Amino acid sequence: MFKAKYTYLSVALCIIASVLSCTTQRKEGEMKGISKFYHNTTSHFNGYFNANELYEESVETLNQMYLDNYNQLLPVFEYAAVDDPKSIHGNMDNAIEKLSMVITLHRGSDWTDDSYLLIGKAQYLKQDYESAQKTLEYTIYEFDPGNTIVRDSEDGRTSKEESQKQSQADRKEAQKEKEEEKKELQKEREADKKEKEQEVKERKARAKENEQRKKEAKKRAKQSKKKQSNRKKSYNKKRKQKNRDRDKSDDASDDAGSETENTNELSQEASKADDSMEENEAETTEAKEERSETGNT
Repeated sequence: MFKAKYTYLSVALCIIASVLSCTTQRKEGEMKGISKFYHNTTSHFNGYFNANELYEESVETLNQMYLDNYNQLLPVFEYAAVDDPKSIHGNMDNAIEKLSMVITLHRGSDWTDDSYLLIGKAQYLKQDYESAQKTLEYTIYEFDPGNTIVRDSEDGRTSKEESQKQSQADRKEAQKEKEEEKKELQKEREADKKEKEQEVKERKARAKENEQRKKEAKKRAKQSKKKQSNRKKSYNKKRKQKNRDRDKSDDASDDAGSETENTNELSQEASKADDSMEENEAETTEAKEERSETGNT
């Protein structure tokens, strides 16, 4: 009896699972009751939960890998500033795979949009920015309640296919604008580069001009020093010549003075000789007179 009940229960569960699995591709609005509960519970506490755990673990790993550099501005999100996040690529790939299964098997659950969002965050954490941008743009486009572009074709408005075309056109336009911005930025950089090069040239020219002025100043100073030295030499030469001429003049004067003194001495000696001769003659005359007087007597 127990075995029969067990077999019946097993068959009933298989039938329920089969019925529920047939609703995986239904839209969210078409799910009700047990089907809605099943898909929400399975998607949340199975694939999404495990993927989120891997994401949180990877964020913590990157936070521990980052080292603060106080010579630069510190980032707000340390996990996003790690240069090489390859160590968490395996976890993120595993998480993206789990979330993709959630989206595939439980499309109509309440966790489909969360799964897309977490896929975008995982791609961003891998630094696969292009894929992350596309995923997040699709998430906004597909699940934003304020997005009024997407309408059923039965309402006579824009169909989903047309809205996708419009979205692609918008993305192309945005890409074109980005390219134009890049070109403008490149032009600005080139202009800044040319301006800096011009400033460098001007500084070099000014430096060269200053160097030339310094050389000219040194040359003028050297010439002035040479002229001053030549003047000094000429002055010293003239001074020496004047001194020699003065010495010669003094020597000539000394010679003339000595000759004059000799002449005066000779004159004095001659005068003395004349005086002595006169005295002798006078004495002789007196002696003769005395003799004559004596003879007369």
